[in-house]
Amino acid sequence: MAIFSVEYKEIENNKFFKRKIIKIFGIKINKKVKTAPVLCLVDAGGIGDYVFCRPYFKYIKQSPKYKNYNIIYVGKIFYDDFVRAYDDEVFDAIIEYNEEYYYRNKKYLKQLLKKINKYKIDDLINLRTITIGQNNDFLVRHNIVNGIEAKNKFVSAVDLHPDRYNKKGQLKIYDNILLTTPKDFCFETIFRRNMFQDLLKIDIPVETDKLEKLFDFKKNHILISLMANDAWKKLSNKQWKGIIDHIIDNISEDTELLFLGIAREKERIQKVLDELKDPTKCINLAGKISSAFLPTLLANSQFLLAVETGTVHLAHSVGCKAICLSNGSWYGKFLPYDDDLIKYIYPQNFKKLIDSNSNSISDFYGPNQTFSVEEIDVNDVIEAVDELMEIERV
Repeated sequence: MAIFSVEYKEIENNKFFKRKIIKIFGIKINKKVKTAPVLCLVDAGGIGDYVFCRPYFKYIKQSPKYKNYNIIYVGKIFYDDFVRAYDDEVFDAIIEYNEEYYYRNKKYLKQLLKKINKYKIDDLINLRTITIGQNNDFLVRHNIVNGIEAKNKFVSAVDLHPDRYNKKGQLKIYDNILLTTPKDFCFETIFRRNMFQDLLKIDIPVETDKLEKLFDFKKNHILISLMANDAWKKLSNKQWKGIIDHIIDNISEDTELLFLGIAREKERIQKVLDELKDPTKCINLAGKISSAFLPTLLANSQFLLAVETGTVHLAHSVGCKAICLSNGSWYGKFLPYDDDLIKYIYPQNFKKLIDSNSNSISDFYGPNQTFSVEEIDVNDVIEAVDELMEIERV
């Protein structure tokens, strides 16, 4: 049904009108919903600058002013994966941008600002520090902020020569300025504490960044890729629970289960993990590692269990054993490999087609929804897992 925003109070008492427009146009009338105010943190600069800022992010929602705000981060694309890996719990949205395109492509700039401004930002904090009097530095460090619409804008600035420059011209787009002069110069850790303390109006201790490992390289790892876009490629959460609980029951203390996926799959993966009887050995890496790192991770893992073939191809290329759950699509084209590195598990009815040498098997030389991965017998998966884990079956 089409969605169309209409001022609700004008027609809320006219039931006949509402029924008519829904029937004729397929239009749904939405009551206006009050949304949370939005705080936007913009572009800390390089990854080093970000490292000095991030220890203080956790205090934002501890402040009376911002405790009910949604927080979005706008930053450079070259360390976007770092932000998502370590701070996706802090931000309600992360928007990356390519700085080179930003300055050279007007269409890209327009689309980027449209994407940001749809959030109806209340307060904006420019995490970069403007050095007054250095024009090139200034232009780079506030250019994107100039195009973002916000009710209030905050920035920190360093004035190297307090008596030499006119500050109004360079800082006129900001409503609040934390100004530092030579007598206040301090190490960046303290400087950032002072900035956030001034903004949040709460006491904040001086902190240095302490990053936790995403997982322990010294341990053994089994990789699991349980997400797929198409419904016919998916196992149910109940089926996954049975398989993963069995693996957990049989792994050693020095083994971790690493769950792979892209950022938008994180919550769906977590729902599966939350249903397990012991999720403490499971680590959700969705959106936290780059595809370029996957081959290295696969090459140093015990095996991969997946419902999609992309990661399976990577596994094969680095000699990693894998179990691939397939409904039979692309049979003969992308699967199976002609060696024993990859173990394929199919629905029973598709296995019968293979065994019968039926001509209809050619129908699967492409996408085919005749069978679903959900039709796979979980016991077949567990048997394949036991074989790779060298578990003796009774």
